[in-house]
Amino acid sequence: MKFKDFLLASIFLIFLNSCSEDDTQINVPDQEMEQPEEETPEEEEEPIEENAAPSSFNLISLEDGTIGASLTPNFTWAESTDSDNDTVLYDFYLGDAENNLNLLGENLSDTEFTIKESLQLGFTYYWQVIAKDDNGAEVVSETTYAFTTRDIGLTSEAAITNQGFMPRIKHQTVVFQGKVWLIGGYGQFSTQSDGDVWSSDDGLNFTLENKNAFSKAIWRHTCVVFNNKIWLFGTQGEGDILSSINGKDWVLEVEDAPFQAREEHSVTVWNNKLWVIGGYDPYYEGDSTEFKETNDVWSSDDGVNWTLVTGDAGFPVRKGHSTLVFNNQLYLFAGYGLNRNTSSPYVRNDIWTSSDGENWTEIDADNLFDGRNGQAAFVFKNRIWMIGGSTLGPSPLDPNYQSYTPQNDVWYTKDGIKWIKEENNPNFGKRSDHTGTVFNDKAYINAGWYLDEETSSYLRDIWIIE
Repeated sequence: MKFKDFLLASIFLIFLNSCSEDDTQINVPDQEMEQPEEETPEEEEEPIEENAAPSSFNLISLEDGTIGASLTPNFTWAESTDSDNDTVLYDFYLGDAENNLNLLGENLSDTEFTIKESLQLGFTYYWQVIAKDDNGAEVVSETTYAFTTRDIGLTSEAAITNQGFMPRIKHQTVVFQGKVWLIGGYGQFSTQSDGDVWSSDDGLNFTLENKNAFSKAIWRHTCVVFNNKIWLFGTQGEGDILSSINGKDWVLEVEDAPFQAREEHSVTVWNNKLWVIGGYDPYYEGDSTEFKETNDVWSSDDGVNWTLVTGDAGFPVRKGHSTLVFNNQLYLFAGYGLNRNTSSPYVRNDIWTSSDGENWTEIDADNLFDGRNGQAAFVFKNRIWMIGGSTLGPSPLDPNYQSYTPQNDVWYTKDGIKWIKEENNPNFGKRSDHTGTVFNDKAYINAGWYLDEETSSYLRDIWIIE
């Protein structure tokens, strides 16, 4: 019995051991089988730095509210910096309103910008600058500035100071065949000029066309352009009328005009006629013992045959006055003369108009200039302009003596009634007996007589109104 039990126990152990070996083989993994990948921790991404915009900055000039700015102004602003050391460039904007700005300058490296094409006269503009880096970040200037361009007026400096023609006074300038023509005058370096004629195709640089265009020196004459000719009246106390078809060569049209010899009269072209008004008659034989100045009006439709429109136009007699056409009417103003009974000189500052040349009405004008003679007057940009001339007052050389003293004031009117005096330009020398000519959309002031406390001289500079 015991043997039998022993045998059974042995068999059980053998069987158990066999099962145990099979289990071990099954559970032991094959070393050549793919091992599972070990999980690696994800790397943390470095934070991306934001691109910083350029720093804020201010506009410098033109300052906000500037009045009378140049038509080609220069603008400046403070530098904008970039904390990322990016390159900073600028865009310049200009417009007629803060919300209507146009890009005029792009990718500018400098902190300034100059307008190349002229802006409008008397117009208000707005400007602004944007600073930007090369990564697209930008900042707008802290403010937007406004400025107003200058109105029409005299330039701050002479356009030319030493023209080739002789310094002179009481000459004439007209525009004819695309040029400015300078005719005669009283020269400084001789008793009189030589009756010379000069021309210029730019209003500044003159070429001598004829040194002896006339039989004698001429001054205190008057020239106008009419029917494709230049007409010349009153060659120093004579009643002749000359004309030229080329500016250089002159022919006698009338030897003794019916209005007789006269000086410092006015001649105007209006309604397809020539008009001769007022002036000084050195051979006057009328009833007046006081004056040799006149206030008569003559007209002609051909320059040869003349009609007396009126022997007394109603305005006070005078010479050295200005007559021009404005708003389809004749305007007459300024002038001077001498009361021969009292030996007293006089000057005028009244303004008269006429719609027919015969009947004249005085204007009740505001802020009128002082009475004067030797002024330059013309119509330019729909305004009447009056430049300089001599007023009557104590002589700068001897205050105890009354004399005609040149001025440098500049006046204009838009309606003939309200007169505006421009701000004084100290660079523009006081002058009288100069000329004013409108040419190529500018007005040119030419030569004249200068007088101050120390000097009396004739000029040959040229100034521009634009």
